[in-house]
Amino acid sequence: SLKRAGTLSGLVNGAAAVTNPVVIAKGVNGEWHEVDLAANGTFSTDELAGGTYFIGVRAEMVGTRWFGGDGSLASAQPVTVDQADVQVNLSIGGGQAISGTIRDGSGNPSAASVLIFDVKDHILVGSGATDAAGRFTVPGLPPGRYLVRADFESLSGRVYYGGSANWFDATPVTVTAGQGADLTITANGTGNVVTITVTAPNGVSWGTTPGWIHFIAPTFGWVSADVDANG
Repeated sequence: SLKRAGTLSGLVNGAAAVTNPVVIAKGVNGEWHEVDLAANGTFSTDELAGGTYFIGVRAEMVGTRWFGGDGSLASAQPVTVDQADVQVNLSIGGGQAISGTIRDGSGNPSAASVLIFDVKDHILVGSGATDAAGRFTVPGLPPGRYLVRADFESLSGRVYYGGSANWFDATPVTVTAGQGADLTITANGTGNVVTITVTAPNGVSWGTTPGWIHFIAPTFGWVSADVDANG
């Protein structure tokens, strides 16, 4: 059986400024433990088995900061948890920003929501929106590789940095400890109007029954539209 070690405790600086922070203890052999924080940012657990762990803190829309190095898992400092009590202090917040400009297919600034995903797990770690000039900034990102997606308002479509509508063909963006990134994302078209009349099934009236039509294109994702009372 596994032998219980001493207590792992510490303080997370910046915890009050983020949403739902939780401390993570990732064992070198794949074990995974999560520890809740107290209101003052402290944490403590005596549930870990003796061994070597990477200790980090994760929060919504921020991602994970690991103890040691530049905050990334690749440079994290391992911590040995044994019969002695171990204290580890962590920080969350800060980090670098991904900024840029969103343009439509004609090169004009475009309104869009911007979503940042972790490149490995495709987990949402940050978001933002453009201003009147099409500029956006998503701050607080730890070092790592990310996918950046623009969801266009006027074009009802989406595109990743690099021009792909699909995350698996998107171009990753690298953020380092000392440098963020500045990008330009352009829509794959200016948007066209397509009019289609849909014949309702027998006994169905579009005026009383909701209907939708979907348009799917491999280079621009998909869009949808409501069917009105006239079909």
